[in-house]
Amino acid sequence: MFSLPDMGGVAETMWVGFLAVSVFFSFAMGVLCLLGVSYIKNGWLNLTAAQGLWRSSLVVWIFSVIGGVLGAAVLALGAASAARDGAAPGVATALCFLATILPAAMCGAAWTTVVQRIRW
Repeated sequence: MFSLPDMGGVAETMWVGFLAVSVFFSFAMGVLCLLGVSYIKNGWLNLTAAQGLWRSSLVVWIFSVIGGVLGAAVLALGAASAARDGAAPGVATALCFLATILPAAMCGAAWTTVVQRIRW
């Protein structure tokens, strides 16, 4: 009842790979957010140096979204293939979609927080 659709070896490997890319870049966003603290000296933000952080965090977020979208596409194709063979997508498939998109969403939330801190 709570089993995932059988996508096949290559599709599962691709899904896990894209999910790993998205998680890696989300982790990199966390590291960039921690590095951003070093741009604050005596209560003042070094805006010139922080612009580089803003740009690099945008690139990291874009790559996280790319990994999440490709992972969700592979999972959707695998679920559609399993549904064609007679398996009904269930709660586990929906949770896997959520787990695939969640790193990119968290990375986007961190990016918007960084932008708000730099811009205001």
